[in-house]
Amino acid sequence: MPDIKIEKNVRTQRSSIVLKSRKIPALPPFPLESAEIAEQATIRKKEEIEDYLKNLLKESAFRNYRETLEFLEIGPLSFIDELGPKGKEGYVWRRYGFRNRCLATVTKPCVEICPCWSKRWLFMKVDFVGLLNPHSGQIENVLLLDQAFRVRSGGGRSKSKMGILIQNLNKKLYVKCESEYEVESWIIEFNMMVRKSADFVRPNRFNSYALVRPLSECRWIVDGATYFEAVAQILMKAKEEIFIADWWLSPEIYLKRPTLQGHYWQLDHVLRTKAREGVRIYILLYKELNVALGIDSQHTSKKLSRMHRNIKVIRHPEVSEGVWLWAHHEKIVCVDQTYAFVGGIDLCYGRWDDYQHRLCDIGDVMVKSKAMRHMSTAVPSDVPNIPNIRRSISDPSVSTSKKEIEFVSEKQLEKAARFRIAAEKLNAAQRFDKIRRKLLMEAKEDFASTQKATAEHFPQLSDRRRTLKETALIDLGVEKKYRLWHGKDYANFIWKDFENLNEPYSDIIDRTETPRMPWHDVGLFVQGRCARDIARHFILRWNHAKKSNYHKDNAYNYLLPKSYNNLGDHVPSVLHDTLGSIFWAECQVLRSLCKWSGGVKQIENSIHEAYIETIQEAKHFIYIENQFFITQPASERSVHNGIADALFNRIIKAYRKRESFHVYIVLPLLPAFQGTLGTGTGTCIQAITHWNNASIGGGHSSLIHRLARHMKDPSLYINFYGLRTHGFLRTKLVTELIYVHSKLLIADDQVAIIGSANINDRSLLGNRDSEIAVVVRDTQFLKEEEGRPHQAGKFCYSLRTALFREHLGMLQDTSISFDLNNPSNEEFFRNVWSKIAEQNTSIYEKVFLCIPTDSVRTFRQLREYQSRRPLAATDPAKAMAELKSIRGYLVKFPLYFLRDEYLQPTISTKERYLPTAVWT
Repeated sequence: MPDIKIEKNVRTQRSSIVLKSRKIPALPPFPLESAEIAEQATIRKKEEIEDYLKNLLKESAFRNYRETLEFLEIGPLSFIDELGPKGKEGYVWRRYGFRNRCLATVTKPCVEICPCWSKRWLFMKVDFVGLLNPHSGQIENVLLLDQAFRVRSGGGRSKSKMGILIQNLNKKLYVKCESEYEVESWIIEFNMMVRKSADFVRPNRFNSYALVRPLSECRWIVDGATYFEAVAQILMKAKEEIFIADWWLSPEIYLKRPTLQGHYWQLDHVLRTKAREGVRIYILLYKELNVALGIDSQHTSKKLSRMHRNIKVIRHPEVSEGVWLWAHHEKIVCVDQTYAFVGGIDLCYGRWDDYQHRLCDIGDVMVKSKAMRHMSTAVPSDVPNIPNIRRSISDPSVSTSKKEIEFVSEKQLEKAARFRIAAEKLNAAQRFDKIRRKLLMEAKEDFASTQKATAEHFPQLSDRRRTLKETALIDLGVEKKYRLWHGKDYANFIWKDFENLNEPYSDIIDRTETPRMPWHDVGLFVQGRCARDIARHFILRWNHAKKSNYHKDNAYNYLLPKSYNNLGDHVPSVLHDTLGSIFWAECQVLRSLCKWSGGVKQIENSIHEAYIETIQEAKHFIYIENQFFITQPASERSVHNGIADALFNRIIKAYRKRESFHVYIVLPLLPAFQGTLGTGTGTCIQAITHWNNASIGGGHSSLIHRLARHMKDPSLYINFYGLRTHGFLRTKLVTELIYVHSKLLIADDQVAIIGSANINDRSLLGNRDSEIAVVVRDTQFLKEEEGRPHQAGKFCYSLRTALFREHLGMLQDTSISFDLNNPSNEEFFRNVWSKIAEQNTSIYEKVFLCIPTDSVRTFRQLREYQSRRPLAATDPAKAMAELKSIRGYLVKFPLYFLRDEYLQPTISTKERYLPTAVWT
């Protein structure tokens, strides 16, 4: 009955408005030869129609009436500015589909004979098409414009004249209209949309889905401390939505350290705070095989999903899809589709580190454990132990007065201790806030001066490596009193793999006996159109993963990309105080994507193509940091990427032309897998070591062996290095490798590729792991200097010199000074870079007898080598004297380590039955 009354009311109002409209006088006739009169009449007619529609829409009943909205082609998303200008909209009929695969298979013949159709609202935007359910209001399908976007009439199995087939790389959508006239109007609008959005339809450089963005604001980030703090700053500025994609995400990690403000900067607390403010948070995680990996994405998903309804988590792929060898490997944080981070840094345990690469936590372990005991119990040593006190309260043999005295004294001591600790924390926090405000003011002044700085001082001013908290703590003089790595975040991946991640604050290794593994990584921050391209990639992957997770259809919505029109040329910069200078450069987003990872029918390997072209076009030098170096010539069947061939051809070209050309490659000294070499537990480490060695110098098809057949000394052109550090664990001298997790290439201080892709087939071929990266090409250059043969871009030069200063020890010891202008110079290559690496390697092997080393080629030699007592144990004073000559972290990569052993999985190991592609 209410519906009938509303319909009657609508008819009454409609008739009154129609009567009013009949009073509008007709337009007088005008001579056809008068163009001016005809134009004025047309304008008058448009104004009258516009007035009529305005009067019509003033009535709420008409404004919300379905026929009115359909006539005006207005839907729920018509006037959302961020989605772009309104396009054509209207009702269509969509073929009914089955979400359950088994049911769809059984009923497929019936659907072919008697197809089912449902009415849906089809809408067009600038660069995507969507389908909306008018009954539930949910979006049921999104098709992004891409290079395969096509629209044709009469498509589909039924070959109906009133059918329209819409397709792109991701999916096909078949709909029907009421008349042939509607079909024709839709086709015209689709063609207009394609012409307006030709950027995504036409081919792009490197065959990427994304355009080259000529004026993009970007900033490199070295190591996790600065990266995590920048991510925290951006997350707190989110107003609408947050996208996070990770191979591994740990909700309990702290984004800002030391943790002076309790759990405030813990990732899950930050996300819950933003969710309560109404920000929608979408998290896409790799759904691992539990038997192979211990990253426990299920724990992450459950914890975050239960925190707030605005936090949505999808784990992908489903086991039913048959994907068990490959992984989602991207690391993305995107806020409001305007600010984005990519690179090699996961938001997980073990990644937080800074340029100091400490081997243990701040302060003395024993002092800290004592302090923690006082915080939890606050019972001094002269009071009897707590169990005795608790027993005396209920023990009748003890006098009442004694029980009361002991109990009261304990409570008073606990209360006094807690009050004292709380007062100290409050005092420290207040002092810290004052210094933080002071630092923010200094940061703004520093940025202003940096903008006006000369080219000679530009890199130094832009290399902000200390976080604001660290600087404040140093000023306070309390930087050694707070823990940096809590619970499982204190990690060493070779000593112990992760387990029981649902207990985040319990340690997995003994901090008093085992050093943590330092972590070196590189990330990238972009904003504006480039960030929107990254968001577009995330949306494609989310929508595909949502479609694959059938049970989540009702709770999880499709995502829509924002328009590029409302961005303008300048987006407000938000990270000057945290990161320092923001650069302007040409950026393009690249990726590795295929059917299983993104639903696209055509494999995209634009990262691989960018690597190949950048190497081929390099003129002076190439600098690479990567977690792996697994690449073979094209004649090999096991490894297929072309990095080895590209490097080989470029070096041969330089050799024949007598050019000064150098390739620097920095790798981890050992793969980060739990196990001991030479035992059954070290199978994974040995397998990766085998393929690295086979690619570098351990076989006839390796890069160095191929070069040696054409030149006497390949080391004049290409060399491999690693990173190592040392320190004290309590009073014991220890050393550990610095795990290089970067995925970085810099060529000629003009081009840089930063992302998540390793140098192996898994990352580069496109049909295996999914990856994302950004190629940055400088458009702003430093002034030419004597001794620099090439033009140096501000972004690439500042990034490379920041890395060189860290690796060569110039950040740790400011008295050290090297000329870093020309990496292709033989003097720098031999007398600075290589000399320091050789010297550091010799000292570390002498003091610690550390592995890997070139002096060990078999497992037998390895056992003998490790049975010897190092100088650090026999004569610590002499060892310390030797270590004073260490400069930075750079060491030589051991090309001959275990060269004479068979390192591939043996028949007695379960890894033997895995395909070779798992390792390559």
